[in-house]
Amino acid sequence: MAEIGWEDTLIHNIKRNINWILEQNYENNQTLMAKDLDIKINTLHTYINSITKPPITFLYKLCEKSGITLDSLTKEDFYIQNEKMRKKEVVRQLYNRYKGQYYAYFFVVDSNSLKEGLIQEASMKVNEAGSVSFHILNSEKQFLGNLIMGEELVYFDLKSSKEKINIVIKNPGRNIKESYTGGMGIVNISSPEDNRIPTAQKIIISSVRIPIERYFSTLKDFLKISNYIKIRKKFLLEILNSKIIIKEERYEKIKHIVENHKISDEDRIALSEKEMNLLYRALDKEEFLAFKAYLDRMEHEGGAVALGAVKVNLDEDNMVYRFIKNEFRHLDYKRT
Repeated sequence: MAEIGWEDTLIHNIKRNINWILEQNYENNQTLMAKDLDIKINTLHTYINSITKPPITFLYKLCEKSGITLDSLTKEDFYIQNEKMRKKEVVRQLYNRYKGQYYAYFFVVDSNSLKEGLIQEASMKVNEAGSVSFHILNSEKQFLGNLIMGEELVYFDLKSSKEKINIVIKNPGRNIKESYTGGMGIVNISSPEDNRIPTAQKIIISSVRIPIERYFSTLKDFLKISNYIKIRKKFLLEILNSKIIIKEERYEKIKHIVENHKISDEDRIALSEKEMNLLYRALDKEEFLAFKAYLDRMEHEGGAVALGAVKVNLDEDNMVYRFIKNEFRHLDYKRT
């Protein structure tokens, strides 16, 4: 029984591979293939479509014409092998998108360090097949690891002898062909020896080096984490238009918070620290306290949601990308 099974597999491979060669080399035209192999078209048809076993002389000639070995013709399935090669090439192209030299920027978060709150810089090199080296500059800390490709996210899993770094960034997508320029991600640095509390923060990845002293304020604004509230647009309009009394000249200063959002009334608007500060400055004390009270009530009733997670949205990622692209467009983006 085992011998029959092996023979069936062999014949199955041969017939499928003849058909594959027909499609690839002869535009699926049996007449062209038969003429090239010097056999009758009816004979070729039986080799492909019936239980007739092709003779060894035919198989040798087919291999010679196609530049393949008899071993691969009989043991491999060219359709499967071709699909594996196609997927491998897709993966190679995806990894090559990230291949090259990068720089990373993130806050010093060690409470035992006098540098806490300053921006730290690291050099990161992505090599062939996704191997990664990561060096925190002006220190002896070096990490090695790998890039792991996901459908939506890209992960950097890095380790040293004492510490571990995990970085997650947004995958721009399979349709983006250009090399990765930069963006925003999330980083976690853990060190058992330092007995640090659990931390996670934003990180900027850039294909060009950003002078920290010159762009400190910009980098700080990108990296800082703000608690914010998401509220349905219709509820925000209801609070501002009918729940509290706001003088017309002051309402003019804040109406763009709502009117600039081209979304439906059912969608949520994010009120970050920036918007809340704007409201605080535009409204008087009683108006702002009334606004906050209604906002808290909406949160309790489910009309608003307070979000305090370390999160990078698409707008933030795009903002960092545009900053790098526009601010350093005079530089050569070819990376080694």
